[in-house]
Amino acid sequence: MLQRKLARNWHYFAVFYVITIGCYWTAIILISGEGEIIKLIASLFLIPIFLGLDQWAQRLLKIASGEWPEVIDLSGEESIESGEPKGQSRMNIKHYIPFIN
Repeated sequence: MLQRKLARNWHYFAVFYVITIGCYWTAIILISGEGEIIKLIASLFLIPIFLGLDQWAQRLLKIASGEWPEVIDLSGEESIESGEPKGQSRMNIKHYIPFIN
């Protein structure tokens, strides 16, 4: 019972710990005057920047390797550019139904 509660709520303790340590570290740096505030602010943006760069690099690699999924139009409307009659598109959804189930 205790393990289940802890398993469901562990992230609250982790977030509280990170915020507490971050506030403590920031207070020590600002009180002692040894740190520069610009370095502190710059460090806050490192993780989102690297996450964005990682997502961008993964997308580029998928496009380069041909693994990027194609968009399938399920609306049943004929696209103007294709010129194909309705229901005779190159990618028919009925072909993919066994994979979905």
